[in-house]
Order: sequence, then structure tokens, then C-alpha cells
Amino acid sequence: QRYHQLKRMTEQDLFSTCTIADYSIGKSLVFGGVTLAQDEAALFNDLYTIMYGDLPRPELIVYVYLSMDRVQERIKARGRSYEQRIGIEYLEKLQERYLDHLQKLTGQRVLVIDLQEKDLLQDADAYEALRTLLQAEHPPEYGVVRL
Repeated sequence: QRYHQLKRMTEQDLFSTCTIADYSIGKSLVFGGVTLAQDEAALFNDLYTIMYGDLPRPELIVYVYLSMDRVQERIKARGRSYEQRIGIEYLEKLQERYLDHLQKLTGQRVLVIDLQEKDLLQDADAYEALRTLLQAEHPPEYGVVRL
């Protein structure tokens, strides 16, 4: 399903301004590495390379970094019953894999934004700082910014 969405996006009008998504296809690799057995993960990585190798890369990948305490607070506040059972160990492993995956991306703009001290819904200045940051040019490398 995600593959077909990405394929359709590549066929969009060349003059469209931009597309913003809260999903990266790399997420599948990260989750596969955490949830699949080693042989299954290896097979999935091979299929991933075949399917997504020719698709265009995003101009900017943004990862919002939060401490596990903040992640758990947000999960609790969201109130989704199926999320309440997610263990801290799983979340820590997932975050570790995400950061590792993002650091290994070469030639891509990756921005890790540390929002531990900010609440964008309550802090208009932080929200504006984020907007400014996202509109700025970024070099094709891994970068970390604390708001």
C-alpha cells in the first residue's frame, strides 16, 4: 500500500510545491529490524532494496526526538488503548534503531529535532522556531538541533 502511494507521488505534477508526510518508507526497515526474526529481516531488506531502490528520496527527513519519559507521557495522553501496553524496552530499541538508520543515510538531509523541553501546542515561539528551521536550507547530512 505505501509502495503504491509513493509511486503515485512520483507521477505528480512537476510544478506542485511540496508534499509533507508523517511517514517515511525507511520506517518499514526500522520496524522490520526490530520485530522480525533475523532471517525474515534479511529477506525483507532484500525486498525493500528491490522495491524502493528507484523511488525518489525525500528532500528532508525530520525525526522528532523525545526522551522515553516524554514519549510515554504522550502515549498516555493520547489514550489509545493498544498503545498503552507498549513497553519501554521496545520503545528504547525502536528509537535506537531509528537514529542508527538515519545516521547511515548518505547524501540525504536528515534533521533530528530535540523537542524534550518544548510543547509545540503550548509554546507559540517554539512553533515558530520549528517553522523557520524547516524552511531553512540544510546540507545533505545528519544534523541534530535542540529547540
